[in-house]
Amino acid sequence: MDHPLKPPKQNTVAPTRLPSMQSLKAFDAVAKFGSTVQAAEHLHITPSAITHQLRKLEESFGARLVRRNGRNLELTSAGNRYAAEVRRALQIIAQASIPVGDEEPYGHLCINCQSGFGAHWLSQHIGKFNGLYPNVSIKVVTPDDRIDVFSNDIDLSIVYGDGVWPGMQVELLYSPRFFPVCSPRLIEAFGEVSHPNDLSNYPLLHHKDYSDWAIWLAAVKANGVKSDQGTVFTDVNHCIAAARAGHGIAIGDNVLASQAVRDGALVRLFRGDVVGSKSYYLVTQDEKRKRLAVAAFRKWVFSEFEKSVADG
Repeated sequence: MDHPLKPPKQNTVAPTRLPSMQSLKAFDAVAKFGSTVQAAEHLHITPSAITHQLRKLEESFGARLVRRNGRNLELTSAGNRYAAEVRRALQIIAQASIPVGDEEPYGHLCINCQSGFGAHWLSQHIGKFNGLYPNVSIKVVTPDDRIDVFSNDIDLSIVYGDGVWPGMQVELLYSPRFFPVCSPRLIEAFGEVSHPNDLSNYPLLHHKDYSDWAIWLAAVKANGVKSDQGTVFTDVNHCIAAARAGHGIAIGDNVLASQAVRDGALVRLFRGDVVGSKSYYLVTQDEKRKRLAVAAFRKWVFSEFEKSVADG
């Protein structure tokens, strides 16, 4: 089947009726996702409704806009041209529909955070903020994007550090608690760990250097374990992924590892928590704090963080 829709009748005269907003939204979603199923999920309607709206739009437009490519849909050359115009029109309509009152946050919000925080906390919760403030468009960047953390392009940064950033507005967000985590498969392979000194028989995983384990082992007075053995990862996501895969025991915390612990992908070892010397801070320029979108995110992130760490 070459095409999910019946071939549209060719029009030789420009249409006198404008296409419906439903048809344009359906086409825009298909152009974005390349699938009627994903487009339907995005718009909270059925795939058959997407197909119906595409058929209506093609009949109105007078040309084929999409074609099937395997299980996916792709735009025709006419569809590509039209998609760009439709996207621009929808953005103009959305911008024009923003309330003019001073109390409604709107516009773009650029948030900087490290990749671990972005992957294991922010991406898990950001949908709640989007639901509360649909007129705020968010872009999340990381230091790996080679963007200055405190450049004018950044509206707000969530930084893990010592809290000393001269000339910036700095607020303590949270001081994480650290503890060893590993995959249940590692326990099955090596046996239960009953005492911290037993860790000398297990592979250790480290983030950046050996200090994570050195701090935790010193805090629990485990003198029989060498902290400078095992694999070191410069990216905390890789360290947590290796722990999930059963390749060793990592030092996790109740921010980055909490979801994996709740899901059962990782298990906590021992009851003792250690609070490190660094914390998560909300860092902004003074003039940026006055923006409604920044103020809304600050209020939301403190509230959401309090709830999520209480659950974790």
